[in-house]
Amino acid sequence: MKLCSRCNKRPAVIYINEIKGDKVTSKGLCFRCAKEMNIKPFSDYMEKMGIQDEDMDMIEQQMGQMMEGLGDPDGASPSFD
Repeated sequence: MKLCSRCNKRPAVIYINEIKGDKVTSKGLCFRCAKEMNIKPFSDYMEKMGIQDEDMDMIEQQMGQMMEGLGDPDGASPSFD
């Protein structure tokens, strides 16, 4: 399971590409860091759904358990179609 590239504490579940000039960097973020960074459309979706910080703890825990169950022995993150 890959950890959040910002806090290094919670599972990364939101993946973004950051482009600076010709350089592209992929980052994996947990729900909380994505919300704190105001990543669109994620933050808009969370607001529209009425998901509060307390709810995010439960969601992150469930996502972490799901990701562990799907994990690759080499530590690669699973992909979903």
